[in-house]
Amino acid sequence: MAVKRKRQRIPKMGRHSSGQARVKLNGRVFYLGAHGSVEAQRRYTDLLNRWLDNGRKPLVETPVAIQVITMAERSLICSPLCSSQARSLQQSSTGRVA
Repeated sequence: MAVKRKRQRIPKMGRHSSGQARVKLNGRVFYLGAHGSVEAQRRYTDLLNRWLDNGRKPLVETPVAIQVITMAERSLICSPLCSSQARSLQQSSTGRVA
């Protein structure tokens, strides 16, 4: 008796309720961008090719480069937010504003 092989299908790109395109590979969901966009289709093709080249095994993500922010940039970004948070933390811990 011949052994039947399980048919290996190619995962399709789907649409999440948020409007994002997604694909599920080895039980992990990858979001690709706005559904129907050229960018989502490109990401789907790239991800699928990497997955197939890897023998349909789970993909190991390459680490994203950490962006270094200078102190001047940090003060511009954080200044209004951080100062109000710092005041509220000082007030809550001591009961009064320092």
